[in-house]
Amino acid sequence: SILVDDDQSRIPSLMREPVAPPPAPATLRDILGAPPEFDAVADAMLAAVRNGLDTKAREVELDADLEREAHERAEHYRDRAWTWRR
Repeated sequence: SILVDDDQSRIPSLMREPVAPPPAPATLRDILGAPPEFDAVADAMLAAVRNGLDTKAREVELDADLEREAHERAEHYRDRAWTWRR
């Protein structure tokens, strides 16, 4: 994962057992001096894939079925039962 901002400090408060605070992570905000736009990150990631892995890589085209499936799966991960499972 790529962190845009540092929201990791909340992790210890969410743990069942006490843990030490994690070290501050590297974030895009720290590196760039401001949070990047979503499209800029997406474009940079696609360019990196094209340069390093697959010169023919292209953006995923969201047709109606794929968009519907993405929304259905998102609901699964928003469910507290999934988030707080053991």
